[in-house]
Amino acid sequence: MRAPLVAAGLVAGGVGLYVLLRWRRAAAAAAAGKEGVDAPPAHAGRPRGGLPEPPSSIAPIAEEEEEGDGARAPLTPAEAWEEAMRAKERGNKRFTGRQYEQALRDYSRAISTAPDSADERVSVFYCNRAACLSMLDDFAGCVRDCDAALAINPKYVKALNRRGSALEKLDNLDGALLDYTASCLLSCFEQQATIQAADRVLKVIGQRKAEERSRTATKRLPSPNFIRTFMDSFVSHRRLLTPVGGQAQTAAQAGARRAACAREAEPAKHAALLEEEAIALMSEQRFDEALAAWEAAIGAWAEAAAAGRHGARPGARGAQRAHNMVGTFYHVRGSLDEALAQYEQALALDESDANALIKRASLHFEREAMAPCLADFDAAHKAARGREQADVCCHRGQVFMLRGQLHEAIAELERGLAIDSSVMLTHIQLAMSLYRLERRDDALRAFVEAERLFPDCADVYNFHGELLVECGQMAEALVKFDTAIRVGGDRLAAAYVNKANALAISRGGPDDEVLRLIEKAALVDPLSEAALVHLAQMKWHRSELAEAVALYDRAIELLRTKEELSEAYGMREAADAHLKLLKAQPLIYEPAMALNRARNVQRGA
Repeated sequence: MRAPLVAAGLVAGGVGLYVLLRWRRAAAAAAAGKEGVDAPPAHAGRPRGGLPEPPSSIAPIAEEEEEGDGARAPLTPAEAWEEAMRAKERGNKRFTGRQYEQALRDYSRAISTAPDSADERVSVFYCNRAACLSMLDDFAGCVRDCDAALAINPKYVKALNRRGSALEKLDNLDGALLDYTASCLLSCFEQQATIQAADRVLKVIGQRKAEERSRTATKRLPSPNFIRTFMDSFVSHRRLLTPVGGQAQTAAQAGARRAACAREAEPAKHAALLEEEAIALMSEQRFDEALAAWEAAIGAWAEAAAAGRHGARPGARGAQRAHNMVGTFYHVRGSLDEALAQYEQALALDESDANALIKRASLHFEREAMAPCLADFDAAHKAARGREQADVCCHRGQVFMLRGQLHEAIAELERGLAIDSSVMLTHIQLAMSLYRLERRDDALRAFVEAERLFPDCADVYNFHGELLVECGQMAEALVKFDTAIRVGGDRLAAAYVNKANALAISRGGPDDEVLRLIEKAALVDPLSEAALVHLAQMKWHRSELAEAVALYDRAIELLRTKEELSEAYGMREAADAHLKLLKAQPLIYEPAMALNRARNVQRGA
């Protein structure tokens, strides 16, 4: 359905926890760590508060008898520490020998013997006992011991990692993400294993949230530019929205005409006037109002059918078009079940409507139902007449391209252009398919030809610029984006976003000009998902975390596909994890984040 981008997400290559700083990520981070126990800190830490209660799952361990049967004299603090450390060393040896239950008892002995429960060495004892519990699959106990360790030393990275792993095993992914994020911040993102763990958790969180969100149909239409581009890919819609023989009727004129006839008009006449008003509203890109008018037209056609005052064929044709158009609007806003129902009603009235068949095929493709998708394209090919054949080729070619069937895509798109060379989207998709097949020169020539045919189409220059970015021709790409902005009357948000990305890449990272361009994109089109996502990334990059999370939320309201939603949710949750840590422990994480920002500047981020 969506016109695919050549270089989707130039700023962010995926749902990485550290997605914004991948502009500068230097050479390899440290090797992945393994489960193990800690040595104590070089010196005891100062008291940090009382000792947390030991995990309830750990029964008190009777002290081992030393030589002799008599009662032992109380130990001095120094002697107690010596005994605690001996117990800890025994535990380490037994842990290495996979004697986890015995090691657990040794660490418990170390904890109970230590004379200062707030000493940082005790946090090591808890963390080591947590390792035993983890190896014994007692993940809840592991979490409790890590809680105790972190209550003593909240900057204890190994305890954060160990608790994060246990929480992940318990499917507490939000908690695991917080711990992995904290560990990454405190270790300056130098532990590759932790970065990978955070990415893994983010991916699952994003997928789950996207799955849940996709089951709830949004009631919000996407950007007017997206709707206009989609409508323009059908010859029947181009005809519908192009005035013939003079000035087009305005929505105000159509509405006044309908209102004047409303009282005395027959239902069929009223329905036809509603359709005229809907078409006029679409011409003015007032798509929400247009959808309401098409929905009202369906009701009027139903009333006309019930009244039985008109011929069946005219009424059927009008109702068929209204169902098709309502289905189209539901489709582009992501209400796929509702859209399918409307397409089914349209095809029940005219099973040979190629336009509705193409759209239903695209809907099946979005649902990954390839058999009905291809069957509908075949039916549309048989039903299409004249230039409608080019519509079939355009949309079936896009499906082939998105499936990676590039030879089939190119053949289909070239066939479509031979029928009708006035379909802008077909030219763009042909150029991108050629590029993906590594026919770079042919792809660039295809864009030059598209610019010749559509000199006033901003989308052509914008997509051409994206391809040039992929080719590494930044200066030439910037010229194309500037042309797209000028031709589009400063209304094409994607051109601002792409120009910002190109500048960020060429300059080694985002700067103030990049931010201004992204803000301009969100201003000219508040419904541009790309503008909102990129602006959220910029805010995150500048540690404006609350603003970043709010912008991700706005973008998520507009996104349609599971892939887009999964990526956006992942980035949103990563930013939110930073924000939660900052709010919960500002004295720890404000300096950590400041240090990371300073390191990024030094590395040229």
